[in-house]
Amino acid sequence: MGTKEAPQAFIALKNTEKDHLGPEIQKVITVLTEFNITPLVFACYYKFDGDAQEMMQLALGHVINSDLLFAFVNKKAIGVGIEMGVAFAHEIPIVIIRQSECPPSNSASGICSHEIVYEDLEDLERQMHAFCKNFPQE
Repeated sequence: MGTKEAPQAFIALKNTEKDHLGPEIQKVITVLTEFNITPLVFACYYKFDGDAQEMMQLALGHVINSDLLFAFVNKKAIGVGIEMGVAFAHEIPIVIIRQSECPPSNSASGICSHEIVYEDLEDLERQMHAFCKNFPQE
């Protein structure tokens, strides 16, 4: 009997937010790793050299090959919306993450399977643990 690969989670965020959200991104990565879910933060690892079509094809390929998608939606971002739309079309569960003081997005809320609205890093960690504990690990 072969071993099943760990589930992969695509973490979507606005490219210009990656530095501002550094502690939150790290918290999400840490919790996912604790639950044997492989995180992929495309915005942090892909170096954009001006070929937008190549970048989006690569990003969307990763979305399609993921088992779930976490989307930071503190600020509106077309790229994150596209990634969420592709995940939704491929029936990949979507978890949106936003700070409590940020306004909700009806579009994002309308297609997500779970929403994490957090006050601080401790609250984000607690809610991530609660979600991951119940995520199917077949």
